[in-house]
Amino acid sequence: MVTPVAVDDVLRLARRLADLSDDADLDGLVRDVRERLAALLRDPGDPAALWRAAQRWSAAAALVTRRGERLGADTLRADDRWTGPAADAYLQGLRTQRAAFAEAAGAATAVASALRELAVALSVFWAALGVAVSALAVRLAAAISACAVPLAIPAASAAGVGALAEFLAEAGLLLGRLHDTAGRLLRHPPAARWPALADPALADGSMTDGDGSGWRLRH
Repeated sequence: MVTPVAVDDVLRLARRLADLSDDADLDGLVRDVRERLAALLRDPGDPAALWRAAQRWSAAAALVTRRGERLGADTLRADDRWTGPAADAYLQGLRTQRAAFAEAAGAATAVASALRELAVALSVFWAALGVAVSALAVRLAAAISACAVPLAIPAASAAGVGALAEFLAEAGLLLGRLHDTAGRLLRHPPAARWPALADPALADGSMTDGDGSGWRLRH
């Protein structure tokens, strides 16, 4: 993870090298690195919060699964005792409701998996960026040390330019990978839809109105 202290240290080294070398290109790269790191630290994300959200979605999936399991054999017994269009509609409705519970549970599980994957990707991003910041600090410190010899200042400045440019390129690559992961996870969100119990026969399940849709005892 990149800490504000580590960022301050590497920016201090970069600024010191720019002052020693009096190089406009180096000065511009220092500004670019400062802006890039500041933008990342303003909105770093929270892998732990993503993981907690994933746990809540997993719990929701388990709850929905348990609710769906209640629509089992015991719930279907009405079909053993009654007959008629309304009874048939009731049986078919239960089947579609059980399927909807299963689909909803699957959707919640998919959301939980996506959140966990994003949490891991975000953690990997910050770990890799932290390594890159540490490596940049080492290279800048070496370039500053080389500036103790006046004739070596141009070479030290060039080394600093290379180090900063390579850091910006690597940070961009890491951020691009993170965006690709997030985009892939959000490209096809779950689309579970709950079926309505809209069969007219089920809505008209009386026994005495004589319209043929009533419930009748099996003999």
